[in-house]
Amino acid sequence: MSRPVPHQTLEWLHRVLLQEYRDVNRTYSDVVVVLQSYPSLAPRTHVYTYENGNSQLLLNFHGTIPTTFRSAVYNIPVSIWIPHEYPFAAPFAFVTPTASMSLRPGNHVDTNGRVYHPYLSYWNGTDPQTNLLGLCAVLCDIFGKEPPVYGKPQQQQQPAPLAQPSQPPQQYSQPSVAAQHRNPFAPGPHLAHQAPISQDSLISFGTVAPAYNTAHKQSQVPSYAAAPNFSQQQPPTYASQYQQPDAPSSVPHIPQLPQQSTQQPMPPVSQTPHLEQPPIYHPQPPLPQTPNNANGFSFPPLSYHPGQPLPSVPPRDIIDESPPAVTPVSSQPAPALPPHPEQTRLLNDIAAVLQKKSTQAQSKMQQQADHLRGTLDMLKRTEAQLARQQSELTGISEACARNKTILKDKIKQAEASIMESSQRGDVNVDEIVCAEAVVFNQLYELTADDLAIEDTIYVLGKALDRERISLDIFLKHTRTLAREQFMKRALVRKIALDTGLSHR
Repeated sequence: MSRPVPHQTLEWLHRVLLQEYRDVNRTYSDVVVVLQSYPSLAPRTHVYTYENGNSQLLLNFHGTIPTTFRSAVYNIPVSIWIPHEYPFAAPFAFVTPTASMSLRPGNHVDTNGRVYHPYLSYWNGTDPQTNLLGLCAVLCDIFGKEPPVYGKPQQQQQPAPLAQPSQPPQQYSQPSVAAQHRNPFAPGPHLAHQAPISQDSLISFGTVAPAYNTAHKQSQVPSYAAAPNFSQQQPPTYASQYQQPDAPSSVPHIPQLPQQSTQQPMPPVSQTPHLEQPPIYHPQPPLPQTPNNANGFSFPPLSYHPGQPLPSVPPRDIIDESPPAVTPVSSQPAPALPPHPEQTRLLNDIAAVLQKKSTQAQSKMQQQADHLRGTLDMLKRTEAQLARQQSELTGISEACARNKTILKDKIKQAEASIMESSQRGDVNVDEIVCAEAVVFNQLYELTADDLAIEDTIYVLGKALDRERISLDIFLKHTRTLAREQFMKRALVRKIALDTGLSHR
């Protein structure tokens, strides 16, 4: 799913693109779509050096893109450079392996990490489908078929030598054959005073002593040395035929049997049919070196201690012994058999596979649900937008209908006026232009006569200058016109004083 890009990043991106890039709007929209679709990519400006040596400050994507290879998702580090001529020039894509990775050249990636593909070779900037998002999809596809990087093999470091414990070297003694045959659960001379070997203590030394393989089955001999407190002392003892004794200088002693509250005592041999008899070991001389087994574990040589006496066990008199008490058979049902380990392992494997498939199906369904929710939100927004546009169109349609009605009425009025004016005769301009009172009409006429007389006197003066008329004629007509003009001006002045148009 896409995530929103921070507002600060958008402002910075717009400022960067305004400086050098040719098509700012197209580049801005393509870059924002890539940032929303691939959150693992981050934009920056960096200097890019071309093959001819020229350098330019270009916008650069750096980060990782997710790639699916053999049903596993890997993040491939890439770097995408956007030239100033984008989208009319194709971007440059490089694979940038980290310190823990090595570059793997292939069909689409050279030794320098540059990516070559027909999508870049036949780049068409005029096609809106050819953009940065399509380039990222192509990179995911080709990297999923042929990964361009692989992890470097980690150098195995030699482990530091472990500090030896302060106690003397461990000695392993083989239990007595006769004693084990007589009483398989009786503790040996070194078994009574030893400290139990826990699984944690064995693991802390780096190796775990495996069971010693013999020709017969070996049954685990339980330890009867009771611990003071099980909640704070050593963890449970590690079941093995060989136990780690204490220091040789300590005097062995026979411990007391544990109480019922701390550990349940071992039942007699006759009542435990599920326990096998311990094997009989044939003494052999110690070998100088024990070869390693198939698992790489080495066993210490067995050492015998003939000087230490074995505990004497009185012989058993079967004739004089009283017959064992017959215990009534319990009416309770027999305990359930333990589950088969192979069946348990198969069930666990099946459960793991089902859990994995369930997780994958749940993730896929979650993605589909998110996609459907996004589609539903988009449809709701589109529906609201369509409803708003429909209401606007309804209002516009009603306004157009009202305007149409008004226009029809005005057209009818205009046609009626045209018909009425066509029926009238010619209009006298002097009758149309008139004042609101008779006195004002008289004033208008007197003013017009005054101006006409003045123009006439001017024309007579021009004619006299050109000698068209004589001086006598000029004086005669000028005297007459001046007398008439004087009378008209006097009347105009009187009308103006009476009507209040002029002050004395």
